[in-house]
Amino acid sequence: MRRWGIVFAFAVVGCNQKNPYEAPPAKPAQNPAVKLVGIDPAKFDCAVFLPTTDVQSVVGNPVVLEDLNQPVQEGTPKACSYVFHYQMTDEERAEEEKKLEKLRAKQERAQKTTMEDAIAEWGTSKDRAWGVALDCRDSAHQRTIDWMASLAQNGTVIKDVTVGKKAIDHSNAQLVFLDDKTPCAVTITGGDEPVRMALAQLVYGKLKPENAPMRPRAAPR
Repeated sequence: MRRWGIVFAFAVVGCNQKNPYEAPPAKPAQNPAVKLVGIDPAKFDCAVFLPTTDVQSVVGNPVVLEDLNQPVQEGTPKACSYVFHYQMTDEERAEEEKKLEKLRAKQERAQKTTMEDAIAEWGTSKDRAWGVALDCRDSAHQRTIDWMASLAQNGTVIKDVTVGKKAIDHSNAQLVFLDDKTPCAVTITGGDEPVRMALAQLVYGKLKPENAPMRPRAAPR
């Protein structure tokens, strides 16, 4: 009887031993890191988002990025300003200097400068500039829609164009579109209408939640 007790005890201990072929228990799933989209507007870099070489391919001239010190609304980045500086030939420079000498002589005789003189002194500059401004605040779409409506009420010349969610070209000077992937409203300034459209399409193709100059937020799932 005692021998069976020893055998039984051994059997119980054996059953409590861990099976070496048993798979380890699964670890509880950990929450994946939250993916953020958006770039702090103060850190937005025009040279990274829209390089000068890309703009040059559209406008047809070599351009440089310049800070024109334009006022910036809170929550928006500085506008991206691309400038083409026309290089005058020696003949053009000499001709321009002759015009300025005649104008200065006229001003000395009259002992005053008229508005017409000031405009003439500025001349017909062959420099060109194009601007790209992004407003990616949460209210940007509605603000822009309201602004578009006010333009129509004021009799501004407006043409509907096709870029993003909604777009217009107005006053023969600007193209504004609402992006359909982000909360951004984009304004293209300068050039003629085909160039503005080409720049708008270029920006539209590059803009996405990851690089939009807006308050960083969790990516939608």
